[in-house]
Amino acid sequence: MQAKKTGETHITVDHPVTRLPGVGKVRARQLSKIGVVTIRDLLYLRPLRYEDFSCLAQPNQLQPGENATLVGVVRAMGTRRTRRRGVFLCEAALRCDEGELVLIWFLPARLASRPPVAIGDRVLVAGTVSHGVRGLQMVHPYLKKPPTAEQGVILPVYPLTRGLQQRFLHKCLNAAMPALATLVDPIPAYLLRRQGLPSLSQAVQWTHHPIHLQQTDAARMRLAYQEALGIAIAMSWSRRNRHVSNVSACQGDTLSLQQWESLLPYKLTPGQREAVVAVKRDMERSQPMQRLVHGDVGSGKTTVAMYAITKACVNGMQAVLLTPTRILAEQHYVRWQAHLAEQGIRTALHLGGNAASHINKQLEQGEIDVVIGTQAVLELTYSRLGLLVVDEQHRFGVRQRGYLAQRYPAHCLYLSATPIPRSLALILWGDTDVSVIAAKPAGRTSVDTRWISPTKRDDLYRFVLKEVAAGHQAYIVYPRIEEDLVRGEESLFAEETAAQTPTTAEAAFQYLKAGPLHTARLGLLHGRMPVQQQEEVMRDFAQGRIDILICTTVIEVGVDVPNATVMIIEEADMYGLAQLHQLRGRVGRGDAPGYCLLVANPRTPQGAERIRVMRSTDDGFLIAEEDLRLRGPGEVLGTQQSGYGELMYARFPDDLAIIRAAQEDAGVLLQEDPCLSQPRHQALLEHVRACFPTVIGQLPQ
Repeated sequence: MQAKKTGETHITVDHPVTRLPGVGKVRARQLSKIGVVTIRDLLYLRPLRYEDFSCLAQPNQLQPGENATLVGVVRAMGTRRTRRRGVFLCEAALRCDEGELVLIWFLPARLASRPPVAIGDRVLVAGTVSHGVRGLQMVHPYLKKPPTAEQGVILPVYPLTRGLQQRFLHKCLNAAMPALATLVDPIPAYLLRRQGLPSLSQAVQWTHHPIHLQQTDAARMRLAYQEALGIAIAMSWSRRNRHVSNVSACQGDTLSLQQWESLLPYKLTPGQREAVVAVKRDMERSQPMQRLVHGDVGSGKTTVAMYAITKACVNGMQAVLLTPTRILAEQHYVRWQAHLAEQGIRTALHLGGNAASHINKQLEQGEIDVVIGTQAVLELTYSRLGLLVVDEQHRFGVRQRGYLAQRYPAHCLYLSATPIPRSLALILWGDTDVSVIAAKPAGRTSVDTRWISPTKRDDLYRFVLKEVAAGHQAYIVYPRIEEDLVRGEESLFAEETAAQTPTTAEAAFQYLKAGPLHTARLGLLHGRMPVQQQEEVMRDFAQGRIDILICTTVIEVGVDVPNATVMIIEEADMYGLAQLHQLRGRVGRGDAPGYCLLVANPRTPQGAERIRVMRSTDDGFLIAEEDLRLRGPGEVLGTQQSGYGELMYARFPDDLAIIRAAQEDAGVLLQEDPCLSQPRHQALLEHVRACFPTVIGQLPQ
């Protein structure tokens, strides 16, 4: 134990952080909350930002509130106990070349006998200067003694959790630096030379102890390349494994593309035709298709899906169309059942319930070719499933989307108006092909999107009533059904009623029906209502018997009411960009212009940024890119939908150049050494093995 405290024990990157001085069980638990369990984790910890204290200053040059770095000698010091908090206050006078500064530390009782400095010490301090009773002071400064050089410092700022402080993390990282000698660089030297990147030990050193900010940029690019190369290799192995599970190639069509198009009641747009041709090419291969068809709301993505379904069925396969809501499933069934029947394709609608056993029997006997439905279709048994189509794929979890594809060798086609970050990341990594239907539907115009202050609700309600008087309809969307009353000593419901600013669907319905919108016909719709009641409300709204629908995001997809012109989204900063874009797509679907009014007083900079993005563009792909930048891509080979997962240093879209370079290097490397069996690639193999253990079993033979 004494060896640990004096730093004599040899440490490696594989040791737990408890081998570091001052890290016991409590500190280890705190560190684990920021993802640090081993010394390797600590060395790879990414700073949130850097504080630049690189320029040395003199006390007589400073003003309160400035950040500064000073070098001087401790002239005097003393420690006393504070009356109010019962802690010890250590004060030291730092004499510099031009003036003095008071340094202050608050110490717990157990450290009172060990002040951080002693009289005569030459030290470097960095921090924010404030005004105290003895003049300029610096409280809890960063401290280095003795200074390694007469120059300032650049301080990393790390993520924290309850109980952790920046100075403790700096101390841990200083103690962990000797373990760098045991950190094996997984990137072969020839790849580092090709990309002009530093070694791993140099990059880690620059990350935590940079001399200038340019070193931090170079270090981050080096570590981003390492992450990207590992993922590109793992993705390539995963893709090869998927290709091993061949599907039946759809090459025996009795119905040509031209014949199929002639059966449609409209002409395909150029974007639709390109997507259909791409799907045709994919399905005529024995490798499973993985394609995302992206287009704005109403751009004709479902038509592309119907071509894929037709092609699968005429080749003797069964197909599934998975939708997130009953309303959308019924809409697809009503719209396409007759069209598919004309081609001899038998379609069933499955929304769960007691019909599962009957549909299962029909599937086994070959009496059903296509099943359209909600996630209940995932539990059915298919005798010859060959195609899975996922509509509004952002509404499904990763496991849901991959469930059938893992059980059956099948082509997969995903439809989305706004790909979620993970989907866009897969496109960037090359694991998913993408078709973009760029053209807007005929007659569709951009929806006028505005940011409205909550204090302007009265004006907002007058505008809605004006639209209703003109014969139009409106949605008002709330983030919650009812308020959670266990939120403190007072009910938020009482607060919102008193302020006449309801923020829940049920409270708003009661308030608006009796108040500002009492002259209109209001309806209430949310996910806790019985399904039959939801369908009745939507039917009444679609048929014009409801003027204003008070609802939650249950109307995000599968709702097509051309007469609706106004979409009001309360607390808009609480929604993701994909949700906001989908909600906006519910209006402006007819001849009249549409309005999307975002009511918010953003609580966070990210919330304000999302609203800014929504006001600046209606391009779904641009919105997805911004969503990717704000939320991260999630786990590229895992299940996490957002955050940075395997990516700690790489950032989208800023690092696309280095990511593309890593992809290209991975392609060349695997062509030369498919299993990374050469000695110079052993460290890289171990790195991929450690980061993606589930992929190692998929190594090509």
